[in-house]
Amino acid sequence: MAKVIDDIIIRSNRKDRKIKERICTGYAEEINGFTVFTLEQTRHWFENGKFKVEEGFHLIDTAGNTYLVVSMNYKEKRPKCAVIKTVKIVA
Repeated sequence: MAKVIDDIIIRSNRKDRKIKERICTGYAEEINGFTVFTLEQTRHWFENGKFKVEEGFHLIDTAGNTYLVVSMNYKEKRPKCAVIKTVKIVA
């Protein structure tokens, strides 16, 4: 069952430059041991903001859980929403 999340923070892991965090909305679901986030933000939103989510970035949900990005894709049909595959980081 999908869990709706209002504020998902995407944080870069790059140390060579400062990249501003992005706040998104969407839902999360567990699939084959991974947490998959489907965001309302589209390919156009990411390209227009010149922000590319890469492997190693962190996602933080409203509960404060942190996830490590494994891969990012977009849905094939419109709207081309972002689909981010993550692994939960246990502190």
